[in-house]
Amino acid sequence: MNKKIKKEYNDSGIEVIEPEKDKSAGPVMIVAMLLIIFVIIAVFGNTLYYTYLGSDEDQKIKEKEKIIEDILKTNPNNLTYSQINCLSTQFKFYGSEFCPHCQDQKKMLGKDISDVTYVDCDNYRALCEDLNIQAYPTNILFNKETGEMSRVLGGIPLNDILNYTKCYE
Repeated sequence: MNKKIKKEYNDSGIEVIEPEKDKSAGPVMIVAMLLIIFVIIAVFGNTLYYTYLGSDEDQKIKEKEKIIEDILKTNPNNLTYSQINCLSTQFKFYGSEFCPHCQDQKKMLGKDISDVTYVDCDNYRALCEDLNIQAYPTNILFNKETGEMSRVLGGIPLNDILNYTKCYE
């Protein structure tokens, strides 16, 4: 390796010979700088993502709120926002598109309420098997005051659902 030699003279006039220092950045320096840049992007990138785009959970909440707002626009049962929100978490009914009793219950509840409470076991077979759904419609209701859960087979009037779940104002 040829290194340039830098010749200088000190105050006494004696020649001082020093190898000239390499002014280019070595591979280690380049890797270190790239690593620092990567860390900065990783830290601030997540911050920017969660600040401006939101998390998946935030997105799910926004989607649910949008669905409830749409329901309120065409609300045949005159339910309030809090009742619809409550029903979406305290009541689910499981059925099949081929079940006439399920279709009757969907009509009774109204299409919009069914959209947030109905689970089609043809599409969610594993979930329905895990919950031991053996007949349609199967309604699972949660009482938000007592924490009790009840399973009811067949159609249930909306007022009974609201009374059991305590989804009234």
